[in-house]
Order: sequence, then structure tokens, then C-alpha cells
Amino acid sequence: MDELIRQVRAAMASGLYFVALLGVLAIPDICGALAANDGKASGSKYKQWLRDNVPEEAGDADLIYGLR
Repeated sequence: MDELIRQVRAAMASGLYFVALLGVLAIPDICGALAANDGKASGSKYKQWLRDNVPEEAGDADLIYGLR
């Protein structure tokens, strides 16, 4: 995960905003699946991880999930 975050930051610094956006939108999917008992990603796990770990964006969880 550290490497993904490092590369997202590098993409941002290089002006590769679409690449950075794709990476950022993937993080809750990956983390939600890693935290799940079955290890599988789903919309509900994505949104719950976002609500639990990025509370300032919790109200936009549906919108953010839709972007991914």
C-alpha cells in the first residue's frame, strides 16, 4: 500500500492527475477487501471503509464510489 500511495503522490507531482485519481479511487476498494473476512471487494465495503477512515468525505461515499 505504501508503494501505491508513493506512486499516487508522484503522479500528482508530475501533473498526471487522471492516473493519481484512479489510484486514489482504488485505495478504499483495496483496503475494504483486505479488511473483509472473505477478502472480496464490494460497494458496501468500499463505502464503509471510506466512512470509517475518511470521515470528512463520509457524506459523499456514494458519489466517490460512483466515480471509481
